[in-house]
Amino acid sequence: MVKNFITPAISFNGLSIFHVGEEDFAALTHQKMDRRFHNLIHFVVSGKGVFHTKGTNYSTEHELKENTAFAVYQKNFVRYDSDPSDPMYYFWVGFTGEDSEKVMNYIGFTEENPTFHIENPQEIIR
Repeated sequence: MVKNFITPAISFNGLSIFHVGEEDFAALTHQKMDRRFHNLIHFVVSGKGVFHTKGTNYSTEHELKENTAFAVYQKNFVRYDSDPSDPMYYFWVGFTGEDSEKVMNYIGFTEENPTFHIENPQEIIR
């Protein structure tokens, strides 16, 4: 089930929140590669899956599990596959603007390495 909360255009010095939401996968697999035209940061609360991303000069695949954050860079092709035996539950924030890539890089994401483990998940969930 997808809950998508569209927000009004809230801007923070070159950063506009596009939407926020959450998804509880029901064992979805083999989704098509899709292109986004805004940046997204996801946080996996529970479950497992795989994240595929393809940019201009690279293509990567990353394991997703509980307490993993992953980023989707705008204009890249992406696909998420949820593990059928342990489906993912995650939430996200989507944003645009001239500073959006700077924010993603400041947090620690790069296009070639768009995932990392979160040490204090309760702070993010709260």
